[in-house]
Amino acid sequence: MNKKNPLIAGLLNLLIPALGYYYVDGLSSFIPNFIGGTLMLIILVYAVGWGGIAERLGIPQGALITVVLLFYALIMFTMGIGRAQRHNKNLA
Repeated sequence: MNKKNPLIAGLLNLLIPALGYYYVDGLSSFIPNFIGGTLMLIILVYAVGWGGIAERLGIPQGALITVVLLFYALIMFTMGIGRAQRHNKNLA
């Protein structure tokens, strides 16, 4: 098994949820993480966009969606980096 670049894994996770997991572990790790990541994104966008959270908080909807998506991207990026680092640590 080869060491994986954590930065590449993180960036792949930004493109498609869990793509970094596919890069590191293959399809068996990608599928459950893709489903979970996609569901989390759908729930967040629904709650912010159509759930009325922005109105109740008195925040412009566009601004709140931007913050939520940036937070989601940060989570995806750090999860990809962390998975590659754990993979590389297990090889050592």
